Amino acid sequence: MTTALRQFTLFAVTLVALFNVSSVSAEVRMETVMVPMRDGMRLTTDIYRDDAIKSAPVALMRTPYNKERAKAVAERFAAAGYVAVVQDNRGKFASEGTFFPYDNEGQDGFDAVEWISKQTWCGGRIGMWGSSYVGATQWQAAVEHPPGLTTITPTATFSSFYPPLSRSLIIATTISMTGICHEPGGHRDVAEWRLGQVH
Repeated sequence: MTTALRQFTLFAVTLVALFNVSSVSAEVRMETVMVPMRDGMRLTTDIYRDDAIKSAPVALMRTPYNKERAKAVAERFAAAGYVAVVQDNRGKFASEGTFFPYDNEGQDGFDAVEWISKQTWCGGRIGMWGSSYVGATQWQAAVEHPPGLTTITPTATFSSFYPPLSRSLIIATTISMTGICHEPGGHRDVAEWRLGQVH
């Protein structure tokens, strides 16, 4: 078994175990910080950890769906001895910037992982978890080779980024050029349609 497969298996087993924990018994504390990206934008980030643990592996989620929705799972990670970090994507909720689907996820993912790797509570190993668009943020971050990222566990997402994106781009371009982008009761612009395609 390769090292990468062993790491993935261990992380996946940990995820399953976390869902079987009936209650959070550790002293888990949550802190919200603004993490700077390379272009100066700051992304709102929640850090869940037990202060009794000085340094631990980190489980990171980057999401456009509101970081607060991951609170229960993040608390379970922290109770199990990890540091959980949940970050709203650029332009979503309290994060600065403008959200353009898939546009900044690689660079922002690299910057988030790099920032985490420099924190005293980071044990040096960082994994990412989540599904759907959150799974895609993992693939895009991993391609950038950020320091300390050892594991990704994307689920319910694509593994080949370009075919789904190119199909969406072709459809949006066709609609834009032919002027057929409308809904019953009124016109809907292409930018609004494109944002509606992200799930």
